[in-house]
Amino acid sequence: MDCEEKIVAKANSLITHIHKIYELPDDESITVTASIGIALFPKDGATYELLYKNADTALYASKENGKNRFTIFRE
Repeated sequence: MDCEEKIVAKANSLITHIHKIYELPDDESITVTASIGIALFPKDGATYELLYKNADTALYASKENGKNRFTIFRE
């Protein structure tokens, strides 16, 4: 398993473990989910600032595509 495959497996595991539905009184509920943006060092940025920017771009792609998912940064 290469590095990216390990990251994909970990991201899927995090999303699965974070997803939870909390039942509230009066037949209401709250659902907790996660959206994750991933950028890889040094391919996606050799500085903290660039790596953070690219991970943030991937995060917003996750949110725009339905949330509760991860996206790996691609130029």
